[in-house]
Amino acid sequence: GWVILFRVLLTFMDRWFLWYIPEELRTAIHIFLELANGCAELNRITNEGLRMMLFSAGLGFGGICVLMQTVSVTGSLGLGMYLPGKLIQCVLSLLLTWLWQRMTFSDPVKNVVIIPLAAVILAVAMVFLYKSEKKGRNSALLRV
Repeated sequence: GWVILFRVLLTFMDRWFLWYIPEELRTAIHIFLELANGCAELNRITNEGLRMMLFSAGLGFGGICVLMQTVSVTGSLGLGMYLPGKLIQCVLSLLLTWLWQRMTFSDPVKNVVIIPLAAVILAVAMVFLYKSEKKGRNSALLRV
């Protein structure tokens, strides 16, 4: 059900306002909302390095659709460290792919704005992890 819902949402967004933005950003939105449909959109990006980086980051994160599926089955357990962990995995995938491209290709992705963006996402994820750990430690002290 979640996959169908997100596919309908993406189709609606494409029809009404995503057609206006650049293909790279449009594909990134597709990937981070629903991974399978987003990967099908990767052929719109001509820059192979950028395509590989978006694919790597998307696979690391998994997409909001997968997040909603996880929330559906965890019930009262909650997500805890799941979202910060997925953000960290996304950033590490992005950085490792970028480093691999720098070492392997003679013409890697020139857009270095990705590195500061990845650092910001990593910092936010680390804050979430710290707050979750601190909250967990306090609740354990209250139980004792």
